Order: sequence, then structure tokens, then C-alpha cells
Amino acid sequence: MNPQRQLYAVLMMAFLLWTQMAIGQEDGRFHHRFYFDEEDEEMGYAANAQEAAKMFIDQYKWLAIKERERTGVPASIKMAQAIHETGYGRSRLAKKGNNFFGIKCHRWEGDTIKAFDDCMGTQCCFRKYPSITASFEDHSNFLKRNSRRYGKLFLLDVTDYKGWANGLREAGYATQKTYSEHLIRYIEKYKLYELDGLTSQGGGQTDMSSGTKAQPMEDQFIERYKTLAIREMKRTKIPASVQMAMAIMATKYGTRPVATEAKNFFNLVQSSDWTGGVYVHRHEDKPYSFRKYSSPSESFKDYANFMRANKTYKKILRTQQNYLTWACMLEKNQYANSPGFTEKMVEMIEKHQLYKLDGSSEFGFADERDAFPFAIPNN
Repeated sequence: MNPQRQLYAVLMMAFLLWTQMAIGQEDGRFHHRFYFDEEDEEMGYAANAQEAAKMFIDQYKWLAIKERERTGVPASIKMAQAIHETGYGRSRLAKKGNNFFGIKCHRWEGDTIKAFDDCMGTQCCFRKYPSITASFEDHSNFLKRNSRRYGKLFLLDVTDYKGWANGLREAGYATQKTYSEHLIRYIEKYKLYELDGLTSQGGGQTDMSSGTKAQPMEDQFIERYKTLAIREMKRTKIPASVQMAMAIMATKYGTRPVATEAKNFFNLVQSSDWTGGVYVHRHEDKPYSFRKYSSPSESFKDYANFMRANKTYKKILRTQQNYLTWACMLEKNQYANSPGFTEKMVEMIEKHQLYKLDGSSEFGFADERDAFPFAIPNN
């Protein structure tokens, strides 16, 4: 084969591979193949895929539920699309642009981000959002606004995820022929249809099909992150109860933007020695720069390292006091300027019985509350 034909063959193979990996669509929608599939599991990545899926679903399902309540888009469909489009939040569009549904710049006046898709070898223009919440909201608005194309979907029952999946494909949301099959498989594999029977009203979520209470958001937060706190306690001797109480107080059970957008669970701000990512959050028109992490695990670890490296808190670590002492010492050393910090921390620990996480083997007490039974100061 002469060199010209060889080059032509290579280019044709590259083009065919590209078209398989990036099948696009028109009119502002998107289909970027970035997800774990059966092939991943066959290649030995099943454990990673399952872990990534669980973390992704747990973190964003309440956004999907709230959007279902606001607009009628099934939470199961929204989560399946987000998984399919971003690979459990790992795509470049998701990380750099908070774009979880791959919507392009069609009729868009906000910020933008460039990425390869179906633009014939050039970079396409995609919508860039200030937050993941904004992406979830815009996806719902996009479907509602394009009523000529998607209006009939809103006539379906909110639990008819198969009808929605097939309807999205038929309406042209994606050009991929198996798009609906992918969505249905995700929904059934991860039981996302259960989200369509939950409501976000009233603290604990209510299963509308049975009338029973689902696990409250507070308990879900503690259950999900307590192992990270225990791990750091064993590594640094910082009580797990203190870590969890700090995370709850700083992020309101993981619902504040600094947690959802930056995975920062302790409100640690950017400092001169910080070399990682930065998340800027505006409060009352004033910008605040926080450390941005790649995972909650990294946030817990950095918080423990921050405490251990600080001379003030080293004193507490050496004495290995219980959570009551920690709360008092943190307020005394001006860890937070919030009035009543000690009382709030102790109340949080005892409300959720977080002291049980500390365990008798670490501190030598059957119950941490019995270790130092002194009065909490009022000032």
C-alpha cells in the first residue's frame, strides 16, 4: 500500500472511531458518550462504576426530586440522563461547566464553554452554569420551553419512565438509536424509579406510594460520611463526632453550595499555601474563595491535616480530650466567630448521638458523655 493510501486508511479509521464516540444532535441538545457501561464491567471496572454511581445518585437525587415537583420532569429520567451524559459527573463539561445535560448554546445569553461533539471536528459551544443546581433547573426549563417537541411528554404519568425515555428519543433529544434503552437500563439497574415516589417536603422524604417515611436527609448525610470521619479519627485522633458536627454545621447536611459545588465540607478558605482548586461563592455581593476538592474524602483529609498542622489545635490533639473539651477549646481559640458555637456543636453531637462514632477503643470511655461531665460555658 502506498503512503497516500495508508494515510487515507488511517484518517478513515480515526473518523469512524470519532463518530462512534461522539454522536451529536441538533438544536441545542447534546449526546456525548462518557459513561460506564456493560463493557466497563466486563473489563473489571464494575466496582468503580458501582461506587461512582452510588455517590453520584446520593449527591444529586434531591435536586432531581425538587425539579420533578417544580416542573413534572421525572426524577428518574433526569438522573438517568445526567449519568449517561456525564459519566457520573466525570465529564469535562460537568467538571468545568457544571453542565450535566450537555445543552448547547442555542438561544443562550449566559456563560459558555467549548467542547468537542458533533461539530464536524471543531469545538461546539455549550452552556456553562454557575452551579450544578442551575444546570438541573435549566434542563427542566429547556424541556418545558420546547413544548412543540416535548410537550406530549408532560401528559404522561410522572412514573412512566419508559414512556419518557422513548418519548425523548422520538422527539430528537439524542440521535443515538439506543438512547432510550440506555436510560431505561440505568433507571432499572439503580432503581431510580423509586425517586419518582419521593417528595422533598417536610424534612424526611415521604414515599408517596406507601405513605411511609424514607430515611431523613440528616441521617443519610451522617450514614454516608461517618466512615470518612472515623478513618480520619484513627489517623489523626480528631474525634469523629467533632468532624461530623463541624461538617453538618458548615454545610447544613451537605446542602450548601460550598459542599455541592466544591465538595468542601468544612468551609476551609483559600490560603497562600493552597495549591488546589478554588471555588468562589458570593454572599451579600461579597466574594469568598474556598478550597475546592475532587471528593468528600479529600475534604475530610485536608481538614484533619489542617487541624493537625495548626499549633493551637495540636494542644488538644496531644491531650486526646472528648468532644466536650474539643467544642470548648475550638470556641476559645476562635475557630468560629458564631455566637454560641460550643452549645451548637454539643447539641448537634448529642442530637444525632455522634459521640458513638468515637468508640470506647479510641478514648477509653464507654460513653463519651461520661468522660468530662462539666458545664458548658454560656459565653
